[in-house]
Amino acid sequence: MQSVQQALCATLAGDRVAWSSFTAAEWRALLTMAQTDGVLPLLHWRLEQLGWPASLPSDLKSALQLHYYSAVAQSGLIHAELERVLAALAPVTKVVVLKGAALGPTLYPAAALRPLSDIDLLVPEDDLPAATAALHALGYADMPELTPGINQLVEYHSSFRGGPRGSVTVELHWRLVAGAADWRSPSHDWLWQQIEPWQANPTQQPIWQLTPAAHLLYLAAHLVLQHGSNQARLIWLYDLHLVLTRHGERISWPETIVQAQHVRWTDALHTALRATQAYFGTPLPSDLLPALQSALDRPEAAFAQRKASAAPSPTIGEWLKLQSLEPRARLRFIASLLFPSPQYLRWRYQPRLAWPLCYLYHWLRIVLAALEIAGHWASQRKSIAK
Repeated sequence: MQSVQQALCATLAGDRVAWSSFTAAEWRALLTMAQTDGVLPLLHWRLEQLGWPASLPSDLKSALQLHYYSAVAQSGLIHAELERVLAALAPVTKVVVLKGAALGPTLYPAAALRPLSDIDLLVPEDDLPAATAALHALGYADMPELTPGINQLVEYHSSFRGGPRGSVTVELHWRLVAGAADWRSPSHDWLWQQIEPWQANPTQQPIWQLTPAAHLLYLAAHLVLQHGSNQARLIWLYDLHLVLTRHGERISWPETIVQAQHVRWTDALHTALRATQAYFGTPLPSDLLPALQSALDRPEAAFAQRKASAAPSPTIGEWLKLQSLEPRARLRFIASLLFPSPQYLRWRYQPRLAWPLCYLYHWLRIVLAALEIAGHWASQRKSIAK
């Protein structure tokens, strides 16, 4: 880590930093990094708590404060909408609150310190029609599938847009990380055994969250297997840091390693824990990382390596997803990509006239995507050869 990043991580972890030597350029780089990594509100809170450094230029301090108050306002809007959505969903389905929406109110000093780009909720797959109808009744709209039924095979959530001025996205999950035909997705039986009451529940209905061990596993898999460790943001690692430091005594590591092996997330957990410790000095049992290293699933580790070395491109991401599907699902997904439904084409390209011509444009985009994939892997092979 570079000195600016070290200073940022130390501050987030509550450690003191020798700010007196920091230049205006270093402060500017630190604030830019904090904004990119989703920790700017948390940085403001820490600096206010520890004492504002004299070396922080006044204009940058003002910009940081402005961003913080904007984040507080945005957080209030999203959490108010979360309460409205939960109140609509809870009577018709069991709801599990995931990721930042669950962790912000329970682990962070204030919910606004954990920015949310969307609201992630998990419901039983059989309850999807009822949950979708409840969101539609609130004015939320979802995007059409490529072809009918493909989402529940290869995807793990649907995105809905609504709320005040259409500014809130709700991701309604029925699985975690990947679809039913994808090896990265854990089984329903395992998943629904890993829940407990959500302590920040604002409704009168039961609302759930993942247990600390299951949330730790999910956060690790989300980072490594869904996004790729090269795309890790500090806010995701800080989530892991808080789960470990606040709920570490509730985590049985032998059982967690067994669970990680069961769902094939061992490499993801090893990679995420190692990164969290490197960035924030998170205390871990001395034998934990070696134990995870010895329990690695080789195909999972190989996929995680490909994911980490891939370019941050939606096209490459879809290609890697295609590789992780079962053969029949892979063929069906390819067919859906080649021949999407007219409803999807109209939504995707919004043509004014002659919508069937969108198929030609769609196929051209597929050819360009194939060329991008070929170029990426040719570059990868050259790098390996060197």
